Amino acid sequence: MKISLLQQMYKDVLAGIPLARESHHYSSLINLCVEQPPEGDGSCHQQHLPSTAGGTGSHQDTDMSDVGPATDDLSNSFANMSSSFCPREVMLLQLTLIKMMVAKAESQEIELHVRQKYCEIFVLLLKEAKIDSKLIHLLGSDDRLLSHMASQSLASLVYFQLKEEAAVNVPWLSFSLAALLGRPGSAGVAACLWTLAAILKETLKGAPGARAGALKKLLAPLDAVLEGFYSAILLHHFDSHHYTSPYSEAANNLISFIDLLEALLVSRIELELPLRRL
Repeated sequence: MKISLLQQMYKDVLAGIPLARESHHYSSLINLCVEQPPEGDGSCHQQHLPSTAGGTGSHQDTDMSDVGPATDDLSNSFANMSSSFCPREVMLLQLTLIKMMVAKAESQEIELHVRQKYCEIFVLLLKEAKIDSKLIHLLGSDDRLLSHMASQSLASLVYFQLKEEAAVNVPWLSFSLAALLGRPGSAGVAACLWTLAAILKETLKGAPGARAGALKKLLAPLDAVLEGFYSAILLHHFDSHHYTSPYSEAANNLISFIDLLEALLVSRIELELPLRRL
């Protein structure tokens, strides 16, 4: 039953059709069923979910280049798939909907009342369902596609909150500070760096008058920690055996750092900040 409702919601959002039922109904539909760590534990734990044959893979043995096309295929086929979804597919559909709805809420091509409904749903997801904490926990999934989709959805919601409420998402900020203060080669660093880079890139797409303020608000609590992280990751000794695969944790961390560095350099130019603060 839930799958059929999710599929109908997907079709309506894809077509820009107004969502007829109350916002709580839709927020409950796309609320993730994820076991979270005990309160106060901000670490990014492994999340194990039922898998389909060939559907999962570890971060170490799955090519990141495979994730993009897989994500596009999901978006193109969800509306026509059968109702016999496994829990993993349900979650992928929910993550796809979250990201799609944020994009639609930002589009001037969508009617205002439709966008307002999406915003109401996001507020419920963030304030009541604590969807941000669930997405952060899902970043540690050993299912690479789920982790990647969770990162995309989290970046979209953090950007939405930054733009609409002029506020930095607290659970995401706590997670990022903890990851950046840890060892550069530790698990969770790549997800933190990738998500921050995605948020910065979305912010840089905004109107010139608004993006400078949003960038300052986003980077201000991270400045000191980022400066220390730059030195730590460049001085960190990555054992050569960690690079036996180009998709090892160590390699992922460095690739994500380079991606973030590019976004930070563009942000520095935008804000005219000194080089030491990027």
